[in-house]
Formats: sequence, C-alpha cells, structure tokens
Amino acid sequence: MSMLRRFAPVASLLCLTLFVLSTALHAQISTRATITGTVTDSSGAVVPGATVTLNDIDTKVATKTTTNGDGVYVTPGLTVDNYTVTFAKAGFKSYTVTGVELHPAQTATVNGTLAVGTATQTVTVKATSTEVQTTTSEVSADIDGEQVSTLPMNGRNYQGVAGLMPGVVNTSQGSALGTGGRSTNSVLSINGLDTSRSFYVLDGIWNENSGNMQQTSVVPNPDSLEEVRVLQNNFSAQYSLMGSSVIIMQSKSGTANFHATAWEFWRNNALNTRPYFTLASAGIPSYKQNIFGYNVGGPVFIPHHYNANRQKTFFFWDEQFVILHVPLQTTSTIPTALQRAGCFASPIKDPAASPAANFPVVTASGGACPAGYTQIPAARLNASSLAYVNTLFPLPNYVGSGTTNYMNLKPQTTNQRDDEIKIDHMITPKYHAFAEYFDEYQLYAQNAESPGTTPISGENAYTHNKLAQVSLTQTLSPSMVNTTSIAMNIFLLNLELAGITDISQVPGFTENFYYPNGTYASRTPVVSFTDRKSVV
Repeated sequence: MSMLRRFAPVASLLCLTLFVLSTALHAQISTRATITGTVTDSSGAVVPGATVTLNDIDTKVATKTTTNGDGVYVTPGLTVDNYTVTFAKAGFKSYTVTGVELHPAQTATVNGTLAVGTATQTVTVKATSTEVQTTTSEVSADIDGEQVSTLPMNGRNYQGVAGLMPGVVNTSQGSALGTGGRSTNSVLSINGLDTSRSFYVLDGIWNENSGNMQQTSVVPNPDSLEEVRVLQNNFSAQYSLMGSSVIIMQSKSGTANFHATAWEFWRNNALNTRPYFTLASAGIPSYKQNIFGYNVGGPVFIPHHYNANRQKTFFFWDEQFVILHVPLQTTSTIPTALQRAGCFASPIKDPAASPAANFPVVTASGGACPAGYTQIPAARLNASSLAYVNTLFPLPNYVGSGTTNYMNLKPQTTNQRDDEIKIDHMITPKYHAFAEYFDEYQLYAQNAESPGTTPISGENAYTHNKLAQVSLTQTLSPSMVNTTSIAMNIFLLNLELAGITDISQVPGFTENFYYPNGTYASRTPVVSFTDRKSVV
C-alpha cells in the first residue's frame, strides 16, 4: 500500500503534464520548409550518393545530406530563408543553385545536374521563381516582407496588403484597419468564405481570440514580418484547425549580420481639413496618429569566446508604439432646452386626462414656451428623469436632417505598445532551438457607452494579449524530422466604464427596482432617443 501511495502523486503529475502538453501542442503547426529534388548526370541518369549542401545565406548555417539510390534527396525542417544549394560527387563538377527562397510550410524542388569533371570545377545557376509549383497539389499565395513593409496600406495592419493575393478579399477595403486589441477584427475572406473561417497562425502558434474567432491575439507590425502566406486549397491536413484556409505569418529572425530599422507614421490636424458635414464652429476634428517603433537583429557573440563565427545564436527584437485619436462624429437626437422645459412643437397626449385630451397649447408669447407650442406643466415633469437628462445629455450642437441635432465630437483614442523578442540557437546543423515572446497591450477608449451617443460616459477596453513559444527541431534522418514545441496564446480583455456611470453621480436621480440589490443595480441606465416626443 505504501508503494501505491508513493506512486499515485507521480502518476497524477505525469497525467497532468501530458494533458498540459497535449493542450498546448494541439493549437500549433509547424511552418518549417522542405527542399527536395533529384540529382542526375548529363545523360539524365540518376546519381546516388551525391552530397547536397544547403547554405542559409543570412545565418551562414550549412545543412548536409546525400541522395539515395534513386538520386533523390529530402531536407525537411528548414527555417524560412534564402538558400544556396550545392551538389557534389567525385568525378563530377560541382553544381550550385543560388537564390533559393523558402516560404513557410513550403516544399520546394531544387534539382541538380552534374557534368563529368573535377570537383574544383563549379557550374552555378540562379534559381527562378516558379509560377506554378508541381511538388504538391496545394493552392497558395504569398507576400514577402519587403512588400508587406513598403506597400501603402490604410492602417499599420498586414491584412491591408494581403488582399492583393488571388482569392483573398479585404472585406473592409477603403477603411483604416486597426493595429490590434479589441478595436481590430479579422477582415480577410478567402475564396468567398466568411472571415471567421480562416485559421491564423504566427510562427506556428494559433493566433486567434478563440472566444469569437473574429480577432487575432497579436497583430504583428509589418516591419517585423518576413512573409505572409495563405494556404487556400488542397493543403496538408496538418496545417488546418478550421478546415477552410490558413493564413501563416512568419516573423523575422536574427542573422549573421546586424540589421536595424526605425519608423514613424505621423498625422495630425495640421494636415487635415474639415469634413463637409462638420459644423464650422467645431473646427477641424482631432485626428491624430503617431505610430512609431524600431527593430534590431543580429548574432549573439563574444569575440574570441562565444559564437565567434556568428553561426550559432541569433536574436531579433521589435517594439512599436501606437497613439491614435480618431473622430467618429456620431450624430443622434437628444432633448432640446425647450423640451427639457416641457415645450413641444407637436401635440402631446395627457395620459391622466379623462376623457382623453392633449396638453394645452400656448397661445401667448413671453412665457416658458413659445406661442403655438404644447406645454407640459412643470409639476407633471418627472424630476428624476430631468436630473438624468440634464446630467448625461449635453444641449444640441448640430442641425441635421429630421430630428438629428447632436454630433459627438470627442475622438476615440488608442494607446498601444507591442513587444517581440526572438532567440534562435543552432545546437548543431541538425538540432535547432528557438524561443520567442510577443506582447500586445492596448487601451482603447470609446467616446460613448453603447447604445448611448454622448461623451458624458464611455467605455475603456484594456487588452493584454500574449503569444510565446519554445521549440526544438531535430532532423533525425533525411526522411524524419521531429519538432517538439510548447506554446501559449492569451487574449485578455478587461472592460471599464468611464465618466458618469453610477446613479450616485447624478444629483436628484432615483430608481425603483423590483430587485434593488441586483448586480449592477447602481449603474445609470443607458438611454437613446429616436424622436422628439419620446421624452414624455
């Protein structure tokens, strides 16, 4: 019995560990790439036993393999980068293919043709981009990092340019896309399907708010992305959790050389003009944008002590700040000063009259109401309702069509900070480890509490989203690669009311509840007006 008691905690811990790992791994995919091909001689005969060397141009890391008896080689588990592939065998000239560009989750074909000669002789060719790939049956498209960071977009959001790919539609075309958090929704429709049917991954991590499937947890800024790729049809089942399409974002990594970038996207009132429907007295609405940041990447080394050849450990650090003031200029109907005094231009039925009758019409000028107006006696006006209206609704400031008489000129504001750190370590050419962490913190302050329309009360949305991953890729043989990865995806949203939101803040306002001690019983009710008679 004592042995069983000692074993039970160990078994429980093991089961818990397996459960946690299986939960973490379930929402991950591998975005590693593969290079395969066939080596032949000048007559077309296959060349078995040829040495194939794949050199990562940016990190200088070399991966070697050999062709099998059919002259075929397969090198899986490669990082997304640019490569030079060299084929060699005794009695033949070396054959080198330069400029081989790998994409996330791609299988690329690079064939070699060896001519008779000495190993010191080399034939070099440059790889060309393949318009139609024949290695697999998948239908996919991609946009590289240079296009993502340099093409104009309305808002610093990669989805603005992803719509340039065939079969991909930006459903918010013409509108500025947000930079993340609660204020930003996914807008890409693939092959006509709903935006919620796309599966978003960042470096293989499930990057979605799993509560509504309409938002990504982290929106990486365009300067941190190596590539955006969309798998549309006939792709391997390992890449999909949603079943329709997969949007793969690949972040940048450090290289053997140091690189750094800085940016700022700036806009303010000095560059704007007054919209046509905005009151001249209101001036130019406050539209301000400051999106700025930097990134730096390179090798981690200590001269003469660690990683002196800069081919072992690399880092990439990225940080962006967002300050936005966006005027929505929402229009609505609110009670006028005359209406608050009980004066209405149209007849108002007196609910207490018997037989039925309207409130009296003012016949003489000089009183509280103009002549011709219907007047509700002051004693009949609800003092609590008046206190509510006078506290939460400013006076009209706009003349629109129909009963529209108010424009909310307070801007919605966004303050956001994004961080990313990524470390790659080449243990050996066949063992690659990396760890990364993404952090997105945003305060999104709305200019009204829905369904209200005035800035007296509002709602603040705090999002603090995180992605993290630790991964080890092991190339066990030319045909077997094992990737062990543990990741997390956190979409954390906290909502906070701002302004006048409690009845204690409204002097003279009282309410009678059937359940007076109910949850949020002290909150002010949210009221909207549809016409000028609804105040009664």
